[in-house]
Amino acid sequence: YTSIVGSDHSPHPQELKQVGWDNIFVTPEGAPVPFGSPGVETIVSLMYSEGVVKRGLPIWWLARVMAENPARIFGLYPRKGVIQVGSDADLLIIDPQGDSIITAKDHLSSAGYSLFEGWQVNGKPWMTLLRGKVLLNNGELEQQPGYGQFLSSSQPRSPIGGPVR
Repeated sequence: YTSIVGSDHSPHPQELKQVGWDNIFVTPEGAPVPFGSPGVETIVSLMYSEGVVKRGLPIWWLARVMAENPARIFGLYPRKGVIQVGSDADLLIIDPQGDSIITAKDHLSSAGYSLFEGWQVNGKPWMTLLRGKVLLNNGELEQQPGYGQFLSSSQPRSPIGGPVR
């Protein structure tokens, strides 16, 4: 049972990561090697392709593990994680026919690589709404930087006691 899926999305350039091939924690000079990998640009297509298409999980499962349950765990529900009157109207629309091959050259992050380079995936994020306004439309940013807001958490729930729902 999976309660939540998220991305570390730490898109450090490959040059900063390669120095850690022999020791993933520190460089030969003793400097820290940055952890993480790029992921936010591939997570939706990977989860849709691997979970919904290949394993037959229902689309509501994807919404639950990527939106509803994280919002519940971090104390942001029902402002986030649900489509209902009074919530923020955050929405991701997926094109289920949007098949593609993952390649870093199509990504906007500074990493320059993808752990999933060459993977064929089904489903492509088509439109993202944030607080009811179009944020991304077919990959094109429609809001100005700074449109995001800090959200404080109220009563976060620990997932250690078992599944959220």
